[in-house]
Amino acid sequence: MKVLQIDHIGIAVKNLEESLQLYTEALGLEVEKQFELPERHVKISFIPCGESALELVSATTPQSPFNNLLESEGEGLYHIALSIDNINDTISFLKEKGIRFQSNEAQKIPGVGKVIFTDPSTTGNISFEFIEREK
Repeated sequence: MKVLQIDHIGIAVKNLEESLQLYTEALGLEVEKQFELPERHVKISFIPCGESALELVSATTPQSPFNNLLESEGEGLYHIALSIDNINDTISFLKEKGIRFQSNEAQKIPGVGKVIFTDPSTTGNISFEFIEREK
């Protein structure tokens, strides 16, 4: 397992358009891309910040599982995403260290690569997203 860099920091928000005002108008950052993941019922805005990025995530429907997170945890830090060299090696290595994941295997996201999230109860109450970027 090799961590290449901090890819992005995920931030949970209730209202994406209102939250974007802080990042674009007050902080002077620009949205690089915005997209929906319909199967997860979320909308994402990706904002570059130096060599990393901020990823604002909000629910798109009332039945979105993401609303459960917002209700229980509120807005704020959602996850820290780390770019890694090999997702399968990373999963095996971390499982040997007692780290659990939110799913049984990495998910392929078109245009991004393969991703998997840790169970925060095994990683200091912080959810880590590991990303093997498409080449």
